[in-house]
Amino acid sequence: MERTKSRIDEIKKNGYDLNFDTPFAFALEIFKKIVVHAGVVMLVFIMITIGICLAALFYFIGIDKFSNPAEPFDPTQLSALHLFAFATCSILYTVLTGVVTAGIIKMAHCAHIGKDFSFATAFDYFNSKYLTDITSVFFVVSVINFCQSFLLTYFGLVYIGYFVSFIIGIFTFLMVPLIIFGNLKAFDAIIGSSIIVSKNFFMILLLIIVAYILAFAGMIACCVGMFFTIPFISAMQYSIYVNSIGIDMDEQTPQITDREF
Repeated sequence: MERTKSRIDEIKKNGYDLNFDTPFAFALEIFKKIVVHAGVVMLVFIMITIGICLAALFYFIGIDKFSNPAEPFDPTQLSALHLFAFATCSILYTVLTGVVTAGIIKMAHCAHIGKDFSFATAFDYFNSKYLTDITSVFFVVSVINFCQSFLLTYFGLVYIGYFVSFIIGIFTFLMVPLIIFGNLKAFDAIIGSSIIVSKNFFMILLLIIVAYILAFAGMIACCVGMFFTIPFISAMQYSIYVNSIGIDMDEQTPQITDREF
């Protein structure tokens, strides 16, 4: 933790160098090693969680709210109870996906240091001391995103809401690796991520845009391929973290089951 905080303080004062080629090539190499495991996990997990969330929304809100293509779904038209159900499902989905994303970033780390990993690695952080901080950061970010999106949609500024969500996503892009590798608490991880991104904003923005373009290029393969390209975003998160904060190659990923809770 102290090493990470010291490095963030150094970045805050002096900045740091980051080019495009090195982190992109590193992310691509890591992605090649985790694509099968991470892709299968994303396919199964996302389909199951989306199915459960949609079933809950259909039950509490009614399928008629979603079934008319002539009238796009508008959360601002929901009753208070239905809005609460929609917000709960949306935030819960984000939080659960965030914990799995942390596991995929751990896969990237294992691939980096030459350590074995499996499909189960993606779910390691559901049973770790980091669970509270991981769920906390995703809860806070998703609540902020939901509130600003709802308010801007209410005033007819839907696309500005999308833009604000994207900016928030950029500045919080490194909060998960800062928790699981830097041992930072939730609030410190959000602040630390914002500092790292702000000191090299346009380069990180470019890397994130390219990562998302490549990630969603999988939609060309009948959409199913997208589940196997989305993990490239996690590989890019890990790559930017390694190239900004750095990871000691002598350290090994601790066993989750051996951690003190």
